[in-house]
Amino acid sequence: RRLAVAVRSADQATHDRETAERERRMREADLQMALAKVEEAEIDRDNREKQFVQERDGIANRAEAQIRSAQQRAEDAERAAEVARQGLARAAEVEKLAERAREAEIEAVRRAENAERELKVMVRKESPPVQFEHIAFNAEIGRAVLLSELEYVKTQWSKNNHAAPTAEFEDQQLASAILAELASIYTSHLC
Repeated sequence: RRLAVAVRSADQATHDRETAERERRMREADLQMALAKVEEAEIDRDNREKQFVQERDGIANRAEAQIRSAQQRAEDAERAAEVARQGLARAAEVEKLAERAREAEIEAVRRAENAERELKVMVRKESPPVQFEHIAFNAEIGRAVLLSELEYVKTQWSKNNHAAPTAEFEDQQLASAILAELASIYTSHLC
């Protein structure tokens, strides 16, 4: 009996040893699986870190490029503003020069008009009064008066005849002589 108990105990011990061995192998396999998962997680984490670093570097590079571009645009805008300021300054100078030129032109026209008036006054004073046959002219006040009688051609006007006036002068030669004297006065004294 002891033998049977000893054999049973030995069998039980063997069985327990085998069960323990199986459990140990299972735990070892679980441990290896856990290690593999940890290793896989570390690889995944490393890959994510690399991807994060690449994305961060890409974002940083794009940001730096945008900053450089913005700085370049700001410098260009500053140069354009300086050119505009210079252009405005030149425009102001040109406007001042134009204003001076307008003032000089106005002054020159005023002087020319004064000189022309003085010349007319001198011509009137120096030239002897002209005697006309058909017109009396007062140079001081600029008035001309007809001395000769100038008549229009008469038309018939009755209840039955309503002819329109022709505005013809009776003496065409006299009218031409009067107009010639008026033209002479106008060109010599009034222009």
